[in-house]
Amino acid sequence: MGIGVRPASGARKANAVHRPKIRRLPLFLSRNLVKAGTGAEQRKDGMVGRIILTEACVAEGAHWLAAHEPRFAIALEVIGAVPLRRRDDGFAALLDAIVSQQVSVASADAIWARLELAGLTDPAAMAVASDETLRAAGLSRQKARYGRALATAGIDYAALRSVPDADVVATLVKVPGIGLWTAEIYAMFALGRADVF
Repeated sequence: MGIGVRPASGARKANAVHRPKIRRLPLFLSRNLVKAGTGAEQRKDGMVGRIILTEACVAEGAHWLAAHEPRFAIALEVIGAVPLRRRDDGFAALLDAIVSQQVSVASADAIWARLELAGLTDPAAMAVASDETLRAAGLSRQKARYGRALATAGIDYAALRSVPDADVVATLVKVPGIGLWTAEIYAMFALGRADVF
C-alpha cells in the first residue's frame, strides 16, 4: 500500500507494524545528568534541547532506551556500545549530504574526493564553478545546481548551533536539494541534536 493510501473500510492490516512510542528523556533526569558531569548537556537558554557531545551522552541515552524498551536492551547486548557519530557542521557537511543522495557510499566517496581535489568543497569555489567543472568532478546537473544553491544561500552555520531544531530545519529546507530528511540528519549528526526527529 502506498503512502497516504488508506485500506478499504474493514480491510485487514496484515502488514501493520507496531511502532512503540519513544519517550523523551525526562527533564529532571537531564538536569541531574548535567550536574553529575556525565557529558549530557542541556542548554540553559531554553532555546535548544539536549545536545549530544560525547560518548557518555550516547551511552546515557542508550541506557535510558534499554531501560524503557526491552527490544533496545536486546539490540544493545548484540551490538555493544553505540559510537558517537558527530561530524563537523557547515557548508561541507551539507554539500556532502547532497553528494551522497541516491548513490552508493563508494560513488559518493569518489565524487567527494574529486571535489576536494578540485577545491570545490568551499562555498566560494562552488558558487562560481562551471557546469563542466562540476560534471568533471562527478556531480549530475541537478546536484551541481543544488551545490551552487547551497553555496549562495547565505546560511549562517554558526547561528544554527543556537536556534531551536524547527528553525534549523526550516532554514535548511529552503535550499534546493535539502529536504526534511537531510535537514534532520544534519541537525542530528553535525549539531548533535538529540530530539530532532
